[in-house]
Amino acid sequence: MATKQITDNKKATSKKILLLEISLQISKSVVALREKLGDKKFEKRVKKAAKILIEGIKEPAPKKAAKTKLVSTPILPTPSKKAAIPKKKVVKAVQAKK
Repeated sequence: MATKQITDNKKATSKKILLLEISLQISKSVVALREKLGDKKFEKRVKKAAKILIEGIKEPAPKKAAKTKLVSTPILPTPSKKAAIPKKKVVKAVQAKK
């Protein structure tokens, strides 16, 4: 019986980390809004903004390997076949009768 190996979903964890980092940066930079909206509304809006910002971030696609042409040996033209040389008829020399 084969056992399944549990693999970490790196894409999901990286998105969660990005979400936390972006929301932290937004909350630090817009302190004046926190005072006007209150903590609860401010946190909700920061989360929404962070999600929208993350949607545009995509991981770079893996580079495709360049296709290389196989170097083949040059095709040499085959010599044309000549017709076989007809054999000469051999005539036996007959000695003259005496």
